[in-house]
This record gives sequence, structure tokens and C-alpha cells, in this order.
Amino acid sequence: MLKLFRLLIVTIQQSVFVFPEGTRSYFSKADLLPFKRGAFHLAIQAGVPIVPIVVGNYSHVLHLQAMSFESGTIDIRGIPPRRLRFW
Repeated sequence: MLKLFRLLIVTIQQSVFVFPEGTRSYFSKADLLPFKRGAFHLAIQAGVPIVPIVVGNYSHVLHLQAMSFESGTIDIRGIPPRRLRFW
């Protein structure tokens, strides 16, 4: 699997999006779930950087329990790439 991952990332220059929380939080107030380590281990083993993307709380726009959307603005920011050497 790691060889395939490295082939996709380095040779083909394919991006991979991974959500380190594993899933989205369904809480109405901002709350961060614990990070899973898998994506970070893959990046270290493949020797590729991670590019953190920060998405602000969007509970004011997306109401999952009610299955409804409202118009609004969600703050999204990119952070410069980081090379990981160890976990």
C-alpha cells in the first residue's frame, strides 16, 4: 500500500485529502475530535509533506440533524506545507 501511495503522490503528483479527525463533528458548537495518526504515518513513510487546511466551524450553515443548509460564509485557510520527520 505504501508503494502505491508513494507512486500516486510523488510520481503522478496526485493530491490526497485526509481528515485526521476521521469524521466530522455533529455538535452545534465548535468541538474538535481527537486526531487519528494514519495520515501522518503515511506522509512520514512516503517522505511527502502535509499541507494543513483549516476549516472553521460551519454549524451555522450545515445542520446535519435537520438535514438542511443555510447560506453563509465558512472560513477556510491553508497553512504552508510541513515535512514530518517523526510522530
